[in-house]
Amino acid sequence: MTPSPHLRITSDTGTEAVVHDPAARTVTLLLEGELDYETTPDLEAAVRDVLATRPDMRELRLDCGRIGFCDTVGLAGLLSIRRGADSAGVTLALDNRTRTLDRLLEISGILRHLTGPLDLESPAGYGGP
Repeated sequence: MTPSPHLRITSDTGTEAVVHDPAARTVTLLLEGELDYETTPDLEAAVRDVLATRPDMRELRLDCGRIGFCDTVGLAGLLSIRRGADSAGVTLALDNRTRTLDRLLEISGILRHLTGPLDLESPAGYGGP
């Protein structure tokens, strides 16, 4: 699969794909562009790769500050990423969300699901404090 030119996935150091912080066991992906039908599979593949190659990881951070557009396929991809992270025992954080992305997550009813911590005591499983 050829990566889409409409979504760039880099680390916060400018290198491709991921940055590793072994001491913190954190991986950060910086996203720039559009999260849609064409680009979402690229992001999901990058996250699957990180989860597969970093079994010691405890936190995955997606920097969303440069996402200019997100459609329903992008939302579904974020939900899929949340499920994959949870299955791997990894905390997911959506950093630097734009007002537009927050509004989309809010009106679709998944803001707390994607941004709240896993809460096994909650019937929904998410959205703790």
